[in-house]
Amino acid sequence: MGTLTLSMIVKNEAHRLGECLQSVKEIADEIVIVDTGSTDNTVKVAESYRAKIFFFDWIKDFSAARNFALRKSTGDLILYLDADEKLTPKSVKEIKRIKLKSESAGYNCKVTSLDSEFGRDNSMLYVRLFSNSNEIEFSGKVHEQILPSLIANNYKIIDTNIEILHTGYDISGDAKKDKARRNLELLLNEYSTNNSSYYAFQLGLTYQILENDIESKKYFDLALSDKRLSKNFRTRCHSSLAIIELKSHKVEAAEIKIKEALTENKDDAFSNFAASKIYLRKSDLSTSKQFLEKAIRLNNKIKSDKANSELIVFLNETEMYIQAVALAKIIIDKNYYITSCRKLIDSISNKDAANTLTKIVNNNALDDSEIIRFVHNADKNVFEISLLFLSDYNIIVTKDILIKLLSGKYPESIKLKTILAKHYTTISDTASAIQLYEELKEITTGDPSIYFYLISLYIAEGNLHKVKHIVLEVEAKFSHIPEVKSRVIILKEKLQKYL
Repeated sequence: MGTLTLSMIVKNEAHRLGECLQSVKEIADEIVIVDTGSTDNTVKVAESYRAKIFFFDWIKDFSAARNFALRKSTGDLILYLDADEKLTPKSVKEIKRIKLKSESAGYNCKVTSLDSEFGRDNSMLYVRLFSNSNEIEFSGKVHEQILPSLIANNYKIIDTNIEILHTGYDISGDAKKDKARRNLELLLNEYSTNNSSYYAFQLGLTYQILENDIESKKYFDLALSDKRLSKNFRTRCHSSLAIIELKSHKVEAAEIKIKEALTENKDDAFSNFAASKIYLRKSDLSTSKQFLEKAIRLNNKIKSDKANSELIVFLNETEMYIQAVALAKIIIDKNYYITSCRKLIDSISNKDAANTLTKIVNNNALDDSEIIRFVHNADKNVFEISLLFLSDYNIIVTKDILIKLLSGKYPESIKLKTILAKHYTTISDTASAIQLYEELKEITTGDPSIYFYLISLYIAEGNLHKVKHIVLEVEAKFSHIPEVKSRVIILKEKLQKYL
């Protein structure tokens, strides 16, 4: 049987290194830890697992650090992980079988990145296990790769069922942006000397996290200009570009890009889901529903199948069924609505919160203890689901308490503020509704519906001076959106003698 070295580079990972090392203790004959400047107890944690510890001055080059670790690794096989990763128990068994073999090979492993913040996990195939050799080295200062070196040295590349769980992106949106900013400098530096489509793709993703759509679009387009870019990466580029166009209200352009994504891979779950959102915006409800149902089927299939491509995006069930519930409400399909609500609520792990949401869906009253418990249990996932149902909740007193308590917990939520403004309208508190919509108008510059709500309230008040001002404002800001432009024309015709 061959020996295996776990080869790692780390910095300030004391809080999670132990879980990583625990997951490999049955198969690692040697643990090599290269520390690049920790100031916490990382080294002590590594020592508790009898790791061989080395130190390397950080020079903003991940490959340099990885290659230093490789030179210190003596096993027949090398497994490399990050501290925010761990092997699944089934993977341990498969690696034990691989250790019995003797061949020059790299082994594809499925790296599943968990992402509860955006509700979308993704999986990519990487060679993370390979036969040791002095000829093998990593390349790339960031998003470093071992595969080019393996191929250059005539290694066989073998698919496996090994799965590595990556929790490094299971963090808040702000933390993701901080991480993306740290990587951006290294990526731009690498791209300046190695302008490959792979690094253009990575830059597109990084700018996407940073919500810089202009730069994201630029680099996705650059990646697509390379005809050698693989099908699955091309699909992701096109679908990401479609989402960018949709955010800019360019629905026709979004439709063109999503068609290109589906031409590359008609069975990509993420692209089908994006298509559902685009056709919903186009008011093509039947097509939207077809794409959504296909996305759900594909997502269920890829979660049960072995990964067989270098890029797979898993859609979160909650996100999909939120879309299904919203679509069912628009098409007024009661059976579809009930089924989608049930599946959405079933996706919630906190059963107490799920039971309360069921009561809200069924328009049942809640007692004070239920309300307090629900707000306490409302993590971001539960909160987002509750927003979907609170709009239609008709128990006014309970609704009033729920919205105000949730507002204290999630004060920055634009959706919740919008629901509260509509609630004020329902209970005839026009002054509070107007005040909140005026606030929303200042902080949500990209939502024309806020302006139309204000127009209707000012018309009801007879404040035509305000109506004229807002009509001109919405016309100036949203003339590039066809459906808004047509609504403004109709509105101006109706109010012509007043305006």
